[in-house]
Amino acid sequence: MRTLIAVIAIILQISLTGCVTVGGSVWPHEDDPNGYYWFQQRLMDSPEDAIGAIKNLQPYFVQFAGWRITSLDIDKYGLRASGTWSGTNTRWAPSSGGYFSGDTYVPVYGGSTQTYSTTEQESFAISFSDIKSFFLIHYLTIDNEYKWGVMVAYKNSTPPVSLRVRSKDEAKRLISALETLAVKHGYDASIGSLGLDPRSLTSEQSAELGLPNGVGMYCRIIFKEGPFETVGLRTGDVVASIDNNEMRGSTGLSNARGGLKEWIVYRREYRGDRYKKVTLKINTDIDIMPVIKHDPRNPN
Repeated sequence: MRTLIAVIAIILQISLTGCVTVGGSVWPHEDDPNGYYWFQQRLMDSPEDAIGAIKNLQPYFVQFAGWRITSLDIDKYGLRASGTWSGTNTRWAPSSGGYFSGDTYVPVYGGSTQTYSTTEQESFAISFSDIKSFFLIHYLTIDNEYKWGVMVAYKNSTPPVSLRVRSKDEAKRLISALETLAVKHGYDASIGSLGLDPRSLTSEQSAELGLPNGVGMYCRIIFKEGPFETVGLRTGDVVASIDNNEMRGSTGLSNARGGLKEWIVYRREYRGDRYKKVTLKINTDIDIMPVIKHDPRNPN
């Protein structure tokens, strides 16, 4: 009974104010300081062109931690790279001595901090048959010239691999080369090239918004400069319905086709857990599909 009363109260609050205040525990806070950018999928003419592009970029990208790639082996199946980097460490070097005070020897213990350099070697590998998605990232908190990154995410539990380059154009070229090699192993398209990372809502999240169980699509990432950002969606939005057709994860996106549609969206206010219901008018056929559905081998 209490649950029913709570749900009715939430629905009433939405209908009267257009807003709902929710508990923060069920909602992830997307506080990543980095920027995630959309990129259009563009394949190179051949795997050989892709391999050549990656080799040409080798002097201009570093592993995420910052070490340079000194050895690169690549073929149509995968990429293997290694590099060395120098580190500085300190250690305490104890010393001992003493002196006589009369006939008594007084020991004195001490020491000093010594600094020494070390050379470390690291390596990583990328298997083109296991790639799930690519991310184009602008690392806003890194204070050096390698501020743009490419993250490679896998279908399995393998940790992602991240590389950093000097510019957005270099990052896009690196992604194009990697995608060209990955499509030979069943890779289709990345959420980075679609511009949207959708997630299903839990029953608790739907209930917080006064929606039926499981209804709603949570936008974990709306990629900057992408088609979904252009039409007005934001990271953290919850799409409840499109033309009165309920969203359950991303499956309801098929209802977006067919001209101008009314999207009901719940939008979290900045630095808070208060959601406001907004209505967006979006023509997917004009504003989204022509952007993401194109010939990836045709740059125009």
